[in-house]
Amino acid sequence: MHSLVRHERILTLLRQHGLVSVRRLAREVRASDMTVRRDLAHLCDQGLVRKLHGGAVLAVGKAEETHFSATRQEHVEEKRAIAKEAAALVAPGSVVALGAGTTTWHVARALAERSDLSFITNSPNIALALDRGSRMLS
Repeated sequence: MHSLVRHERILTLLRQHGLVSVRRLAREVRASDMTVRRDLAHLCDQGLVRKLHGGAVLAVGKAEETHFSATRQEHVEEKRAIAKEAAALVAPGSVVALGAGTTTWHVARALAERSDLSFITNSPNIALALDRGSRMLS
């Protein structure tokens, strides 16, 4: 696998899962631990990731926000249609867990006005879309 493809796959895994171990990244991109460590060092130098002992997380900053903002604008009508259907399935009084992603961001926006729901998310972008204070479980 070419290094640019590995880098994009690593960034995708970090977006999906938050903290990811070097071992898991190596397994997912089918490379050695050392290759992944070099890839993480390169991505860290670019300001895209932050290395931790045994793994990495996305760096908080403009690069990730730019990617999310761009992706959020792709296939908007389809994502809104999915969000509308998903929102209709949520029963009153539910606790809704929303993972990171642009389609789930649209779902969050569709649910944000409902005062009878509680939310759990690992996504700062979705938390901002919901922005409802005390009903947010994190």
